[in-house]
Amino acid sequence: MKPWMKKLLVILGALAVVLFIAKYFLLDRAPVPATSAFAIDLATLRKLATPDGAALPEALEVVTTGHSAVPRTMVRAGAGFTADYQMAFTSWRLRYPDRSSILIDTTMDAELDRATFGDDSPFDAAAFEQVRKAMSAAKTIVVTHEHVDHLGGLHGAPDFDAVAPKMMLSTAQISDKAAKDNALTADQMKKLVPHDFQGPTALAPGIAALPAPGHSPGSQILFVRLANGEEFLFAGDIGWSNQNITDLVGRPYLVSWLMIQEDRPAVANELRALHDLAAANPALHVIAAHDHAVHEGLVAKGLVHRGFSL
Repeated sequence: MKPWMKKLLVILGALAVVLFIAKYFLLDRAPVPATSAFAIDLATLRKLATPDGAALPEALEVVTTGHSAVPRTMVRAGAGFTADYQMAFTSWRLRYPDRSSILIDTTMDAELDRATFGDDSPFDAAAFEQVRKAMSAAKTIVVTHEHVDHLGGLHGAPDFDAVAPKMMLSTAQISDKAAKDNALTADQMKKLVPHDFQGPTALAPGIAALPAPGHSPGSQILFVRLANGEEFLFAGDIGWSNQNITDLVGRPYLVSWLMIQEDRPAVANELRALHDLAAANPALHVIAAHDHAVHEGLVAKGLVHRGFSL
């Protein structure tokens, strides 16, 4: 073998080793601790969400305004590139006996959807119109966190001045970065009143919040209890898929730190806490924000109604 061929083989071998190591650390690892430093006190959340004598919501509804296909390994470390994962963009609504309502997440309008996910991103304009009308009709609007696919429905709202006072946003969810990501003006941001959630907090009958910073500074878990006794835990983007929770595997380093700059240790502890809570409470419906299959499963079982009954 000629000397230059030997050198080439050595270089190729070294490159293969480097790529293998890079793949292992950047795409295949997302360790979760054996025990969690993050606590989810379900009994406290239940108590906060069920004040004596208050009417609880009678129904939970969901509207899906779009999807984005991403490689599975971007969602769950080590999942590979054999198939895409369909990330759903959803808004949820609690409907009360007196016909009042609370909205959870607003998805994003067409302009922000295209700017964030590209012109070929599937967007359901009719579904988003349901979200817009629900925002106008809602008594309160809360979000699992301040990222554009959860708060972006506020952008371009024709009745922004009427909707803004309904937004129950935590102090951490109102920031310069949130304003930039959601294309909100300085004047609009001044109209959003921050709420200081220091721990588990009652938001309204049937819903309580638990701050869970990690994926974003303003991330929070939302506990919901319906009048029929069904309970739901909205985990936001702690995991993009419920499999992040059940399999105890987070997003790969390439995504979680290099792309979205989340607090990996915090998210790992939250995944462990969610996993342990779900295992101990099998009747509790844990919902990862973008898990379309789980959302559809809840609809199929009649636990969640599709569409906002405006």
